[in-house]
Amino acid sequence: MSEQKLAKYTTRFLNDEGWDVYKEVQVQTVGPRADLVAVRRRRVWVVETKMNLNLKLLSQAWRWLSYAHFVSVAVPKRIRAEPFTNLILKDYGIGCLEITKNYVWEEIPARRNRKPMGLDRLVATLREEHKHQVSGRTHVPFLTPWKLFFTDLKAIVHRHPGLTLQRAIRSIGHTLDKSDDVIKNHVIQEILQGRVQGVKLERRGNWWRIWPDEH
Repeated sequence: MSEQKLAKYTTRFLNDEGWDVYKEVQVQTVGPRADLVAVRRRRVWVVETKMNLNLKLLSQAWRWLSYAHFVSVAVPKRIRAEPFTNLILKDYGIGCLEITKNYVWEEIPARRNRKPMGLDRLVATLREEHKHQVSGRTHVPFLTPWKLFFTDLKAIVHRHPGLTLQRAIRSIGHTLDKSDDVIKNHVIQEILQGRVQGVKLERRGNWWRIWPDEH
């Protein structure tokens, strides 16, 4: 079983249980991606899918405890469970799903986190496009917070041409972990250097205004 198939079988299990599944979700501009984020009736479950249940995987799952109601790891069906590993999982409330092509065992149920501090930020990051990404693949482009930001920026500019750049940024309600000034300077640099298609900048006095660019 490949990691891609592992993620596919886990996604199928979650879908069958009524969860909407978002793949390769990144919250911070410099930070990890959650392999799978499942949502059902306002409950959020992060699942990290990997071929080996080791300390690296446990560390990856641990990072998401403050973002979701439930956090689990998903691994291929184990011949023999390691007692110490299971002890760590239970101690931190991290669940364990064991996967085969045709069946999923919830060997350790995830403990519910009542008030995860980063929940709203994770939910605000989710887009319909995340559902169509392929988890478990390496060296392929994924939706990053910056990509989502520029998508939202272009949508706002096409609805409201000629906004000041500062107002356009504030209209997005973004989840970037950067100040407005840092974001504005980055946007100016990216657009002027031609790395963002569909919008253009025009300076009027002390203000930058942003317009659609159909060329």
